Amino acid sequence: MGVKSSKRDRRIDPYPSIPINYENQQSKLKILILGAGTTGKSTIFKTFDMEYCLSQKEENIEIIQNLPLKMLIDFIGNENIKFKSQADQEIYKKLIETEKINPGEIEKLWKTQEIQSIYQRKPDILYQSSIYFFNEIGRIYQPNYSPTKEDVLRFYRKSTGINEYEKKIQNFPITLLDVGGMRSERRKWIHSFDNVNVIIYCVDLDCYYQNLYEDESTNKMKESIELFDEIVNSRWFSETSFILVFTKLDLFLKNLEKNNFHHYFPDYNGKNEPNEIKEYIEKRFISLNQNQEKENSNSLCKSS
Repeated sequence: MGVKSSKRDRRIDPYPSIPINYENQQSKLKILILGAGTTGKSTIFKTFDMEYCLSQKEENIEIIQNLPLKMLIDFIGNENIKFKSQADQEIYKKLIETEKINPGEIEKLWKTQEIQSIYQRKPDILYQSSIYFFNEIGRIYQPNYSPTKEDVLRFYRKSTGINEYEKKIQNFPITLLDVGGMRSERRKWIHSFDNVNVIIYCVDLDCYYQNLYEDESTNKMKESIELFDEIVNSRWFSETSFILVFTKLDLFLKNLEKNNFHHYFPDYNGKNEPNEIKEYIEKRFISLNQNQEKENSNSLCKSS
């Protein structure tokens, strides 16, 4: 779906590659991945060099095999869950005290009525990566386990600081930067702002009914909109091209029926229908661009 624009607009391209302002091009391309927390930035970062990510086999195994235990203990503690079964309570106590991975015990607690009832009521309380690995417990603890591409893309580790990756594509040097999206991490962003050619801004489509991890009174989608407004109109990026990437479409489609969009965005006048809502969200973001006076070839693209 194309959107026509005047000569002074940033172009809107429904099938973007990477838009570059060649007049201001440096000796290499610098791409900055931004967005609020848990919007899929690190997943995009990992896809740029999956071969390298897969080569870190021992590190990946350690991270992945520790995830279910850590997430389970955090979930039980945060929700103050008390097990009716004394045996289940003893298992939980042992897991906390020893932090020793026992796949059978982890799986047993995950499937208890106490945990499942809370998860069914509040499915957004756990990262989707946690659910994926809980469901893969039988496989990931096998003695000969080797992480797959899906496993590597799925595991979530909160981005802290700045992750930098350099690669040549068709002999052209590219620097890719991934920075943490949590509020506490954003003060570090300014260290990456010089000479940025392209910003990939990630938006979690499924977050419209969720609140921030670090501020439970703030809606995640509204935070993402406000953050994009600041970035797209920042003086730092007057010569920078933008790509909007809308992530987690599968979860958005799955959860829309039980989380009516109107409840969270009462100004929306359309149906509770995926395509209409997605178009509304896209337009909300794109309309924030105030830089209509520029005469250059910068772009504001969108992709899902």
